[in-house]
Amino acid sequence: MSVVSRDLRRTLLAATIASGLLLTAGCASGADPGVPGDAGDAGIPSTSLQLATFLGPQTPYGAAIEWFVDEVAERSDGAITIEVFWEGGLLNGPDVLTGVAEGRADLGFSNANYSPAELPLSQVISVPFLSSDVVAVQSAFTELYETNQDYQNEWSNLGVRPLAFQAVTPMVMLGETAPDGVDWIAGKTVRATSVMGNAIQAAGGNAVALALSELYESAERGLINGAASLNFGTIPSISLQEVMPHVADPGTGIYSQTSLIANESVYSGLDESVRAILDEASAQFNDVYLDQLAVFDAQACDDVLAVDGSVTQWSEDETAAWQDLLGDSIVDEWKSAAGAGGANVDAFFDEYLGLISQSVDSDYVDGVAACAAR
Repeated sequence: MSVVSRDLRRTLLAATIASGLLLTAGCASGADPGVPGDAGDAGIPSTSLQLATFLGPQTPYGAAIEWFVDEVAERSDGAITIEVFWEGGLLNGPDVLTGVAEGRADLGFSNANYSPAELPLSQVISVPFLSSDVVAVQSAFTELYETNQDYQNEWSNLGVRPLAFQAVTPMVMLGETAPDGVDWIAGKTVRATSVMGNAIQAAGGNAVALALSELYESAERGLINGAASLNFGTIPSISLQEVMPHVADPGTGIYSQTSLIANESVYSGLDESVRAILDEASAQFNDVYLDQLAVFDAQACDDVLAVDGSVTQWSEDETAAWQDLLGDSIVDEWKSAAGAGGANVDAFFDEYLGLISQSVDSDYVDGVAACAAR
């Protein structure tokens, strides 16, 4: 089995599917799922697909999805149409993976952190201090899907086919004062989710779980002193730089993985020419995603510096000091959870570490590093 292309615990954000929707998946010209309609002038059967995502179009992921939809339509001379349901309009974040698996959507854009029970091996992305290399991490997951039987089974057992894996950019920490090292955390109330809450507690901070939409008001009212578990390009979307203008990369690295996925039965039932076009566009999806990351990170830099904020990176010593406080506790916790189903987690982890250490050719430049240099 091969992949078309090379954000340990359930997320604290709970959501439900919008009520009153009749969820019909996989329709092609009003036919049964996966059954094409009449072939057009290009010889490609008329095919209609639905794509569900919890994100909006004004994100780097959304921009890449819009490109994907347009590219598929162009390559097929309009024979293949993909209807996108944005911001949970069809399936909310925690429901995208299972919704696609159950056929309530043909395609989806999901986040592995929403599905720890369904994707236990994928939760390795939540282990901090492993890598900040976006390109290497998403390439690693692609390679694992191609070569590691346990990882292939994680997806195929759900009836889902990954089309492209993306690595969310490294976690940043924000504060009213500059988060300049691990000692800064002690005594502060910091928003954090998932295992990052453990890391905040280990450094003497008080970790609180807040939805992204709650951060601005909480900071403005002094209920929190800092914020973690978010990435650089997200800051302007909630104007967080106005109340927490100082940003730091503490070196904890990439903390979340997203993926463009398809229902396996729907995908396999498509005409070969339709699958080929989906495959070709999927193979370019990550290049578009990386280009959009650069755009959003540059805007975040402009917005932070415009309010006399700062963007810095911790020294290796400060990062190591925080890592030492945690030891192997989070890795051990992940291994225990991921191995419960019989997967060889030690072999998987060793392979993952080897892959993320490899350099992958790319023009992508880390947005925080670029901004810190300004």
